[in-house]
Amino acid sequence: MPDMALLILGAVLGGLVNGLSGFGFAIMALGVWLLFLPPTLAGPLVVISIIGSNLQALPRVWPHINLRHTTPFVAGGVLGVPIGVALLGVVSVPLFKGFVAVVILVFLATMLIFGKHIRLPAKAERLNPAIGLIGGTMSGLAGLAGVAPTIWATLLRWDKPTKRGLFQSYNLSMATLSMLTLFWAGYLTPAFWKLALIAVPVSATAAFLGVQIYFRLGEAQFHGLVMAILGLSGLSILASIFL
Repeated sequence: MPDMALLILGAVLGGLVNGLSGFGFAIMALGVWLLFLPPTLAGPLVVISIIGSNLQALPRVWPHINLRHTTPFVAGGVLGVPIGVALLGVVSVPLFKGFVAVVILVFLATMLIFGKHIRLPAKAERLNPAIGLIGGTMSGLAGLAGVAPTIWATLLRWDKPTKRGLFQSYNLSMATLSMLTLFWAGYLTPAFWKLALIAVPVSATAAFLGVQIYFRLGEAQFHGLVMAILGLSGLSILASIFL
């Protein structure tokens, strides 16, 4: 398949999933883009496409964003990203990814078997900044910002609009911070911008369609979608280690 077709395919898949759930762009797009792009181009391309996809959806999702829920996560995430970057030279990224993949798959198996009986009390929300910090650290270390907040919101049994508002705002915030870091580090080259001029509009259009489908999903359907994307994330992380 020609490189241009792969570029568009990754943008469509990533944008559609991001529009459906508010997260998961990198899981879908990187599997395609890394077939023909080096990580130094694919990574920044994912970040700017996440920003474009989330910004176009923001006006329609904004009524679902509860700042009381979101702000502690974002505040923790902003502090966590530089910690993750600092750990790059200390922690083995493949081992860390393997640990995260195992945590995801164990969580999904536990929810599948005991899910109806697992629910954190409301007072656990006091830990929201710490979960945001963990997500930010994971973002800086391995680009896995959404895993911790997604699992946490599921354990708290937040409803569909609350979870979507968190995913949308948190991942947009982390992507924006990452883009500033990439700009400072000199990764936004002319070759990157040529790809971005194609990928961003395509992914934003696909995300628009995904949002239309999202509004038609029921509570149980959205929960199932989130679990499926988490499962795909765990398997994708494992594949990135061994392939």
